[in-house]
Amino acid sequence: MNRTNTEKPKAQLRALVTGATGFLGQHLCQQLQQQGWQVLALCRSLEKAQGLASGVEIIVGDILAPDKFVAKLPVALDAIFHTAASTNTWFKNNDLQTRTNLVGTKNMLAIADRLQVKRYIHVSSVVVFGIHTTLQNIHEQMPKSGADSSINYVKTKTACEKTVLAAANIDAVIINPTHIIGPGDRHNWARLIKMIAEQKLPSIPNGAGSFVDVRDVAAGIIAAFHAGRTGQNYLLGGTDLNFKQFVHKVAAKLGVKATAVQLPTVVLRVLA
Repeated sequence: MNRTNTEKPKAQLRALVTGATGFLGQHLCQQLQQQGWQVLALCRSLEKAQGLASGVEIIVGDILAPDKFVAKLPVALDAIFHTAASTNTWFKNNDLQTRTNLVGTKNMLAIADRLQVKRYIHVSSVVVFGIHTTLQNIHEQMPKSGADSSINYVKTKTACEKTVLAAANIDAVIINPTHIIGPGDRHNWARLIKMIAEQKLPSIPNGAGSFVDVRDVAAGIIAAFHAGRTGQNYLLGGTDLNFKQFVHKVAAKLGVKATAVQLPTVVLRVLA
């Protein structure tokens, strides 16, 4: 029986995961390993790799210095899962963020080409499609307005996608998660949840979004390797909630009272 490259026995599949010590990266490594993959995790230091699942092979390196780790990689890689990115929105970090996101992506694409990696899975974000409060009015074929954003993170993620799609000889699939929540989050939404738990949330901002479990995102990324179409974007979202609903649902789960009040955006800007 003939098999395609993505249909080989699972035990033979070998992947490099960037951003492996991050919130999503750790879950992705764990699920890959549970499915029989040989997982190579790119980490900037051994200390940062302490939380990874046992059996994951650590490759110490930085996506901005590929020459220092590329020789450590095996010639036969079935996939590169590129989850590493700077999500900082502080404008003083824009230069580093641009290098990390855009140059880092170019470096990983070069490695994928050099090693003839079977498939490159690029983890982007829903923000490339603009600011949307629900998945009901967004789809993968709509124009990407992120290039016009005043937020550097949004601009760089959009530029990264353009770079990925323009790369010759690369079988690439792009993943666009919405707001990722779940176990293991030490930053992002965890900070908000901690304030809710301690009843220290000063106010609830206006706005809404789609919230998705990190474990579902990891599973979706792996599914994209097996079944995704080359050059296609895939939105990964979950439950649509406005921020007031989110805060009250979290408070109910924690058994505390949601004491924060919702203020108009203009008031929040003045207070900030």
